Order: sequence, then structure tokens, then C-alpha cells
Amino acid sequence: MKKKFLSLMMAAAVVATTSVSAFASTTQTIQDSEEVGGQAQIKVTGDVEDINGHTKPGTLNVTVPTAANFTVNKNKKFVGTEIKVQNNGTQDIDVFAYEFKDPTQSSGIIVKKKSDIQNDDKTNVVALRLEGDFGVAHFASVPGSNRGVYDNVEHTGSVSEDGVKIANILKGDSYDLRLRGDINENSPIVDKPESDTFTLRLKIKKAQ
Repeated sequence: MKKKFLSLMMAAAVVATTSVSAFASTTQTIQDSEEVGGQAQIKVTGDVEDINGHTKPGTLNVTVPTAANFTVNKNKKFVGTEIKVQNNGTQDIDVFAYEFKDPTQSSGIIVKKKSDIQNDDKTNVVALRLEGDFGVAHFASVPGSNRGVYDNVEHTGSVSEDGVKIANILKGDSYDLRLRGDINENSPIVDKPESDTFTLRLKIKKAQ
């Protein structure tokens, strides 16, 4: 029996009230003759914190991956992954799960709430969530009024305009968000491997 592979494409970030720099180049190459030598220009930014440890509002500098993968293997086990968010800036940040999009909502891989997959006899139906140190975001193929993101396993209620807050990352620190999921382990294995692509959009804001 072949394993089923599912992929998740992740948008780098959504600009909040300040701009986000993702995957900015941090190095430069100097090429010149040995006799003359070369020059390197480095932008130096200085900050002086106030009595509360705050710096002057500026630009967020956050590095996030552009893709993440998960697999439902032939043993009917969900194999998740980690999504590393690096805060390169001078301010603490909050990370929100803002939007989850499934372009093929009724075909391919279908994402539902956990209680629904227990009544489904197909392994291409999964429950999917993103875990952080602050909270957990649950996803759905049918977006509803919450842009496909919920703050509880039963997909009830509404979320804030920012989405579901899942992590707080201090300046200069990083955090591994955890992509996890569930399937109905009593369902039969598919005869042919399947693949689907979703888009997860994060929102990054200065920590409140």
C-alpha cells in the first residue's frame, strides 16, 4: 500500500501595522583585486530602550519558512512537522494564524473538525491544527466566517480580526510552531497516493 502525501504551502507573513521583512539578505560578497582590496557597507541601527525596556517603533524583521509538509503514512499515522519563526528584530512579536485556504474544498484532501473525521471512512479527511506556546489554531477546508481558522477543536464561535494568537516570541529569539493532525485510524487506506496543497497565512504584530 502506498503512502499518501499532503503538502502545505505557507505564506511568509501578513503585514500588520508595521512592515515585515522575511528572508532578507544578511550577507554580502566582496570581489576586487588583491592589490586594491574591497569595501563593505554595513547599515548600523542603534536603539536606546526606555525605562520599561521599549524601543522606538520601527520595522518588524521576521523569518518564516515558505513551505511545510505533513504525511499520512501507510500505517494510518499522521506525521507532522515544525514551522520555525525567527524574530530578528528589536521588538517582541505576537504570531497569529490568520487564514487557511483550501482551493479544492470538496475534493483531494479535506480538512474537517476532529469530531467529524471519526464518522468518515476515508483517510483523505483529516483534522489539522497549529500549536504554539500561547494557543492552538484549528483549520477547516470550508472557511466560514473565520477564514478557515478556529480557536477550538469544535470549530465554534468567532475569532478576532487578527486571527488566533498562537505564539509570543521575544526579540532575537525563535520558536517552532507545531503542525499536527488526526485521521480516523479505522478508515481504509486509499489505493492510490493523494496530494493536496493549502495556504496558511500568518499575521505578525508587535507584542501587546
